[in-house]
Amino acid sequence: MLQDPVFILYVICIIGSTVFVAFFVAPRHGHTNVAVYIFMCSGIGSLTVMSCKALGLAIRQTLNNGGNVFLTWMPWFLILVTVTFIAIQMNYLNKALDIFNTSIVTPVYYVMFTTLVIAASAILFKEFTHMRFDDILGDVCGFLIVITAVFLLNAFKDIDISLNDVRGLMRPKMQRVSQFDDEVLVTNNSKERRLSYGSGDMFRKA
Repeated sequence: MLQDPVFILYVICIIGSTVFVAFFVAPRHGHTNVAVYIFMCSGIGSLTVMSCKALGLAIRQTLNNGGNVFLTWMPWFLILVTVTFIAIQMNYLNKALDIFNTSIVTPVYYVMFTTLVIAASAILFKEFTHMRFDDILGDVCGFLIVITAVFLLNAFKDIDISLNDVRGLMRPKMQRVSQFDDEVLVTNNSKERRLSYGSGDMFRKA
C-alpha cells in the first residue's frame, strides 16, 4: 500500500509544500496568518497518522503469526518516520499556540488536520471505494456538522448567554418593548425621565 503511486504523490506534495512554506512563507506571514503554521503541522500530522496505521498493521501481522515483519527494514523505517514527524508536528503547533489564541488555533487545526487525514486515508486504504454513495454523503455531512459545531463552540465560548436571554429573544417584540418601558430609568439633573426601546406614543401613532 505504501508503494501506491497516488499515495507517493500525496507524500511528495505534502513534504514539498511544507518545506516551501517553512522556508519562504512562514518567515514573512507566520506571525500574521494562523493558517501558515497550522498547515505545516496538519500536513505532517496526516503523514504521522498513516505511518502509525501502517506500523499497527505490521504489529498485528506479527502477532497473528503472519511472519516477523520486524526482520525487515520497513517497520523500523516507519518508527523513525513517526518519531520525526511527531517532533516536527509538535514544533509547529507550539509555534502557532505561542503566537495566536487557543480559540483560534483549535478550530483551524481541527479542520485542516481532519481533512488531510481523511484524504490521506482515502488514498492509501481506498476506504471510499467500498462504500455506497449514501454512506459517503452521510460521512461528509457529519464531518461538516462537526466542523460547524467546533467553530461555534470556540467562537461563542467567551460570551455569557443565559437561558433567560434566549427566552427573551423568543418573546414578541411588543412584550419586550413593554418590559424595557417598565425597567429602564435614567436620572439626569435630578429629573427622572423614561427611556425605552421605542416609546408607547410611537406605537399608538403607528
